[in-house]
Amino acid sequence: MRMTLQHLGQLVAGRRHAVLAATAVRLEQELTDATLSMADKLMGFPARQAERRAKQKVMLSIPDLQAHVKAIAVVGEAQRSGVEPDQPAQ
Repeated sequence: MRMTLQHLGQLVAGRRHAVLAATAVRLEQELTDATLSMADKLMGFPARQAERRAKQKVMLSIPDLQAHVKAIAVVGEAQRSGVEPDQPAQ
C-alpha cells in the first residue's frame, strides 16, 4: 500500500509508528533478499568460469585420448586374432 507523507502525517501517532515499523521491516527483507541475490551472482561467476575452463580442457584432451584408445584397440584386435601388433620403432 502506498501512502503519501500528508496521509502519513494525518495518522495518529501509534498508527503512524506501526506503519513506519512495518515499512522498515519490509524494506529490510527486500534489501536482504537483494544482497543475497547479488552475493549468489558474485560467487556463481567464478564457479561458472572454472566449469567452463574444465570443459575446455576436456575438449582439448579428446584427440589425445582418441589416439590412445585406437592404439589399445589395435593391440586388442591383434591379441584376439593371434597376430603380433607392429612394434614401434626404437
